[in-house]
Amino acid sequence: MMWVRIFELFAVAGFAGLSFLGVHIMQGGKKSAIIVAILASVSLLFINTVLEGETGKGIALTAYCEVRDCKTGRLAGSSASELSEFLDGFDEERWQNTNSTEILASALELYDKKTLIDLAKAGDSRAARLVGAAYSIGMHNFKKNSLLALQFNQICADEGSRSCMHNLAAEYYKRGSKNPSEYTKASYWYHKAARLGELNSHASLGSLYYYGRGVKQNYAEAKKYLKYATDNGAKAHAYLLGDIYEFARSYPFRKIELFDNQIDSPDPRFVDYPNAIKYYRIAAQQGDQSAQVRLGFIYEYRLKNKNEAIRYYTMSAKQGGVFAQEALQRMGITVETEVPEDIVFADD
Repeated sequence: MMWVRIFELFAVAGFAGLSFLGVHIMQGGKKSAIIVAILASVSLLFINTVLEGETGKGIALTAYCEVRDCKTGRLAGSSASELSEFLDGFDEERWQNTNSTEILASALELYDKKTLIDLAKAGDSRAARLVGAAYSIGMHNFKKNSLLALQFNQICADEGSRSCMHNLAAEYYKRGSKNPSEYTKASYWYHKAARLGELNSHASLGSLYYYGRGVKQNYAEAKKYLKYATDNGAKAHAYLLGDIYEFARSYPFRKIELFDNQIDSPDPRFVDYPNAIKYYRIAAQQGDQSAQVRLGFIYEYRLKNKNEAIRYYTMSAKQGGVFAQEALQRMGITVETEVPEDIVFADD
């Protein structure tokens, strides 16, 4: 290891220098100091050679391996208490605002996987959060495992971690497609996390109320949760909020006659295009094709703004959106065709 050799050379030079300085100060003789410095250097090199011959490691590497595992670089003989102290070094703000994967990566650079799991099993909330996230996503040599993700997220959720409550709810939600009763559990934990201020849980609750998963379908409740989350910076499910405003879903529909049939239709008095556009745009900027298409449709047919319609249809078409591609073809534009230079897009 090149860095070890360099370090050893500096160590020898430093030791020699200190020996020279010490003798020179104590006895005042430069000649004696030089002799002592040479003897010290030779002795250190001899010891280094002997160590390398017996253990394969010189002085520097031997010292390094006393502190860290020579193969992995992790702290040697690290204990759960040391790992707990390391995790406590992250303040609460960082725990709330930093992705679990970043902290997990930092922990695994120094400590082994088994130590982390053992600490989590012992009830350490922060270790449990990291292990739960690792099993949920499947990363850093943790094989994706829904049951283990539930187990470890439950540990820290019971300790009051709102992030773990949200992660636990998300895990139940993923299982809901096969077992709808899991949506009820997801709703329970999303509600708990939201009451503690977890912004993403507000957005997720909005989605649950919109679709009626684990709760009774209620567009007014969906609007409340989605608006709070989106207005405070959450990006997820902004499309649903735009949809609620465009189709006035939080208000009673009216019956209209269509081909001798009575159908439900949004009450035009409550249709809110400005807010629909506002929240569709947030979703569109995240790459949501449904939002891009709805914006194109609103601008083309409702607001009669061809330029903006082309803008949003193009966003979707470039991602392979068939409806948007057909809409552009109807307007004489293909995805490969450059947008005409005389088209000026409105500011966001």
